[in-house]
Amino acid sequence: SKTSKPLDLQAFCKEIKREDGHIAWNTPAEKIYSKYRGLKGWPGIFTEIRGKRYKLLNISPHDMAINLSPGQISIQNGHMFVGTNTTPIEVLEIQAEGKKPLKAADFIKGNGILDKKSFA
Repeated sequence: SKTSKPLDLQAFCKEIKREDGHIAWNTPAEKIYSKYRGLKGWPGIFTEIRGKRYKLLNISPHDMAINLSPGQISIQNGHMFVGTNTTPIEVLEIQAEGKKPLKAADFIKGNGILDKKSFA
């Protein structure tokens, strides 16, 4: 039978809101990745550029030596990297607001102009 934990051993968290998924690019890549794992599904994590919201559906920390400012986008050989205050994050799947999810390589084909731009 199930038994409940004593109150002093239970962990509580605040109510999760959609805004909690906004990425602060000036934080360490590990913290952003932890947020992604914790909020995967709903609300997910998102970022913005030029007034548009982009949901990051699959990301991975990357140890590549790319010198990027926090939020700065770099497109290299069909891969999309975003700077943090430590190492870059590779975006593997992304969804623009109101659009269908795309693998990063497909997203880049229609949005290559984002290279060297910055997410907010």
